[in-house]
Amino acid sequence: MTSISKQRRLAAAGAGDAQAGGMEDRMHRIGRRAAVLGTASALLASSPAFAQTGRPSALRGKDGWVYGIWDKAVPVDPRQANETRQVLTDTVSLLRQAGIATAFCLVPAKATVYPDFAPEELLAPARGPTRYAEGLQVLRGCGGIAADLAALFARLRREAPAEPLYFKTDSHWTAFAAEAAAAETAKLVAERLTLPKSTRPFTRLGVAVRQPYTRHDLVPLLPPAERSAVAAETQMIRPPLQGGGLIDDDKADVAVIGSSYMNTPYNFAPALSQALARPVSLMWKQLPNSVFDVMREYLEGPSFRKNRPALIVWNFVETNVFLGPNVALQPLRPDQFLARVRGALAA
Repeated sequence: MTSISKQRRLAAAGAGDAQAGGMEDRMHRIGRRAAVLGTASALLASSPAFAQTGRPSALRGKDGWVYGIWDKAVPVDPRQANETRQVLTDTVSLLRQAGIATAFCLVPAKATVYPDFAPEELLAPARGPTRYAEGLQVLRGCGGIAADLAALFARLRREAPAEPLYFKTDSHWTAFAAEAAAAETAKLVAERLTLPKSTRPFTRLGVAVRQPYTRHDLVPLLPPAERSAVAAETQMIRPPLQGGGLIDDDKADVAVIGSSYMNTPYNFAPALSQALARPVSLMWKQLPNSVFDVMREYLEGPSFRKNRPALIVWNFVETNVFLGPNVALQPLRPDQFLARVRGALAA
């Protein structure tokens, strides 16, 4: 488990390695392969090894926007959805029995938020519920709480059209979107859950500043001839104040667990800490680790054994929300995953 303060230091230390193209540690360093995908084959498609083959797994849209092929909305497999719903229901129930509440942060796909710039082949037919809506229904139906970030982002596009929610040439959301998602999640937590009062220090954010963003993780996945035309991008972010909220793992009673969307450059966990006015710790991993891998490793890790949180915020992404623990870096059958959860909670 890595605290926000440690994540910030590691991000600063690892940025040079990431830009140099080295194979970074998938837990702690700034990532090159940050896309979150929807099928087992797409997990392979996002890897650096796949990118080096020259096979394009990203497509150019309109006005300089680039999308991963995994953004394509495909029909949801009912059997897989039911299996994932059950393992999530059982996991949330086990956590609740251990005195731990669960909130989900379901990040919409880039093409869900910006369909107007997406290539036609990625767009879903306009019939029936969207994949995001189905995923949100699954998460809300398994005993946790989850904010509708697709609706939030649609509103933000109307209210602040000049401020991007996702990067044009990267798979991730911007800090503007992540901070808004954190505020919406905190609002739902305050409405639906009763957490014990916290007197511990929390992260405070400064004034919003505009910072350059140079990762462009989708560019290496384009056809070689299209990789040179990349425009500079920036993002608005409220940097955590130095010395005003450096959180140690043993002081945090809220844990954020998830994907590279939770990485410190996007500011979700610090913004959540400020919105909740309580300390928040953070553990995230990149593909091919799944969010089930991250949850299992967190529950079995020393930070959890030392300090159990009152709330876990579990991050999923629309494109992988229906993938269970059997589609992971360490694939486990649902019963095997649940056995590991039970064992960790009983330790």
